[in-house]
Amino acid sequence: MRRPMPSRSGALDFANPSIRRAWSAAWLQLRSCSSCDGLGVMLSGRLPHSPLTRAVVARARPALPQLIRSIRQLDLAPSVSVALQLLGAGPGLTPSWDDLLIGLLCGLRATCRDLHQNQFTREFGGGILGGSEKTTAVSRAFVLRTVNGSGPKWIEDALAAIAAGDESHARSATAQALGVGHTSGTDTMIGAILGAAIWQQGNEHDEILSALSCDLLSSGELS
Repeated sequence: MRRPMPSRSGALDFANPSIRRAWSAAWLQLRSCSSCDGLGVMLSGRLPHSPLTRAVVARARPALPQLIRSIRQLDLAPSVSVALQLLGAGPGLTPSWDDLLIGLLCGLRATCRDLHQNQFTREFGGGILGGSEKTTAVSRAFVLRTVNGSGPKWIEDALAAIAAGDESHARSATAQALGVGHTSGTDTMIGAILGAAIWQQGNEHDEILSALSCDLLSSGELS
């Protein structure tokens, strides 16, 4: 079977029931992770192995609702501010928070449906890149590639499968992503799944926040 091409901007819209089901399949697969390091411990419920993981999880839980709220409102300055506060946080050559942001950018780009969202995504990525001196050289290189339109292959594959409404491939691509690196595959997938949900009309973003033990966004915040 021919694999779907990388998701084009705006292709991933939950108004299409098959796309919503494919996203749900990927999300269910992601929730099966058994991580003991990185942000995946927020899903697995396992005790963190490292002090770096304990620290980034403690900071990510209050930061994620703030970040999502600002992005949903297309409020650039606080979005960049929250993103940069944790840049470089977590274990790995590409630290966990950086990985989440990389996946988040890919997910946002796949769901942009108008000029305002496109502009926000470009400027948000530029803001993260502008502050990337805070993190590792390896992470800066991944951020640069993602901002320039080339996200990690495992993330682009998963998002393309979701945008194609292919539940089976969405599951398998997510499972493959979970096996990338020690923490990077899981952390980037958390970002991608979250980014793909932020501008949708449903409450999937709150479903993710609940699973991550974060505060939920106030109901009715975005019409």
